[in-house]
Amino acid sequence: MWEWLSLPAVQATAGVVALLAAIYGGVQAIFALRPKTSKVDTSVSHLARNFEEMRLGGDISDEELRNIKSVIGKTQERNASRAAPLDAGHQ
Repeated sequence: MWEWLSLPAVQATAGVVALLAAIYGGVQAIFALRPKTSKVDTSVSHLARNFEEMRLGGDISDEELRNIKSVIGKTQERNASRAAPLDAGHQ
């Protein structure tokens, strides 16, 4: 009655189905966990506060904090200049 389970074609098909089920389960697990790990606030003000806390804790120096704020400011300016043409079209 169960002899057909020993056929190579049936075993190969069962193996492929099991592999696809494992891949599907892994993808679903990644999608389920990703929102939980990507909800970190990375706004400019939040980053500046974090670096200020690091300076107060002695992890970075005043000069390093100034350099970081300079880079954050340049990045914010660059992002604002990229968004400006889009905003100008809607006025």
